[in-house]
Amino acid sequence: MGDHFSELDFEAEEGSILEATKRTPLFLEVEESGCLTELGYLVGNQEENFF
Repeated sequence: MGDHFSELDFEAEEGSILEATKRTPLFLEVEESGCLTELGYLVGNQEENFF
């Protein structure tokens, strides 16, 4: 990978996802902390067979 990393633009990424899926029913929830534990809570709160 090297020592050069570009800065991530989460808002642009979210906007791109919404634009690409605007004709498809989509439930988008963004877990902004970057914490896998928090993501696990978010996923765990969904009803069975949500995914």
